[in-house]
Amino acid sequence: MKKELPFSPEEATHMQHTLYHQAIGSLIYLAVATCPDIAFTVSMLSHFLNDPGDAHWEVVKCIFRYLKSTRDLQLTYGSEQHDLEGYTDAEGGGQEDRHTISGYTFLVDGGAISWGTKSQELVTLSKAKAEYVAAIVTRGLRVGL
Repeated sequence: MKKELPFSPEEATHMQHTLYHQAIGSLIYLAVATCPDIAFTVSMLSHFLNDPGDAHWEVVKCIFRYLKSTRDLQLTYGSEQHDLEGYTDAEGGGQEDRHTISGYTFLVDGGAISWGTKSQELVTLSKAKAEYVAAIVTRGLRVGL
């Protein structure tokens, strides 16, 4: 995403007059409080608070359009008792810093009760090892590969 940094002084000046900081602050609140589905994207956009480009602002506007279109959706829990379900995944070994992003979610009765994403501390050489690290970290264990 570094290639989307402002290319010209005019673009940098234009971005200083947008509400990028306020928008990211609002989106962080929503991601933590009610919308975990936007957390990763908002986290990535927050890396560019000091020097956002037009491409970043377009993504922010896209997130707000997405939120507007999904405002009537909500998590619901049924009356049936179901077992706890847990999922984990790892993706993005091609990131600029070569660290894979791990994510997990736990569901009860089909509704998410816990979730999170994190950049792995280890640099893995394969997708299989990245998946293994994600599973181990989700269980709270330390591993040295």
